[in-house]
Amino acid sequence: MSGASCCCPSEEYEPQLTQRANLKSSKHRKCTDCCCFLIFFLSVGVMMLIQTAASTLGDPNKLLHGTDYAGTICGIGDMAAKPYTHYPRLGADLVSQRGKFAVEPWNIQLYGLCVEACPAQGDDVHDYICEQGSAACKWRRNPLLDSWIGNRDDPNSWHTAVRTSSLMGRCMPVAIKKTQDVELCAYPDCRDAGKDCFTLLYPEEHYWQPATAKARNRQTRTPTPTPTTNPNPNANPNPNPNPNPHQERSQCERLVELSTSRVSQSPSSSIEAEYIGAFFGGISGTIARLQP
Repeated sequence: MSGASCCCPSEEYEPQLTQRANLKSSKHRKCTDCCCFLIFFLSVGVMMLIQTAASTLGDPNKLLHGTDYAGTICGIGDMAAKPYTHYPRLGADLVSQRGKFAVEPWNIQLYGLCVEACPAQGDDVHDYICEQGSAACKWRRNPLLDSWIGNRDDPNSWHTAVRTSSLMGRCMPVAIKKTQDVELCAYPDCRDAGKDCFTLLYPEEHYWQPATAKARNRQTRTPTPTPTTNPNPNANPNPNPNPNPHQERSQCERLVELSTSRVSQSPSSSIEAEYIGAFFGGISGTIARLQP
């Protein structure tokens, strides 16, 4: 009887069998994604063509630098010392060209001026093109200033009413919001407690401000609206000159906290925000909001 045998090849034949299997499988290999490769190749070619056309016909500097209303690029050449673009009449320009948001937002013409830095609130920006007698100059004196004595509105100078901040080389208006909290006593009211009434808000409620709230406002440098308090005829004619602030607050049985907000922004802040969102945050979402 013959001995047991194994069907597996011996180690000396294994390399040869592996080589034959590789040769056999390689004969059936071929490119299976010819269409996808062709589409990819065409896409790369189109992108290279667009890049070449943009570099030849366009100006890459306009991506990071704006232009003044004469067409000069800020931060380049003669304007190298003025790399930022300020739009003194941004709201008026956007309102007059609002129809372009939906059809050609890239073709909105803005009245720009090259500046060394984005102006802060209260700064005056000199219109250097108006002084050259350009017909494109749109500077006009604010009619409200004509009635003021000692008019400080200099010719060809744009007053910055709202603080601006740089966004890709463009000075965009920034809304400033400040909040003030005031703690008042509601019961007993100012008449029963013999205190001066707080009349800035809700004067019919007869609130009054405890001494501890006034002290806290002074510590946080929050202006206390003292001129709006109404002297109470029933108040104690000889009040304690140094009242205990904690005692005065603890004796109040119901406290009310009033929060007032002050927002400093331009009259056209809504459309300005839409413009900023269109060109720096996505055009599609803004166009959808602009459509009636």
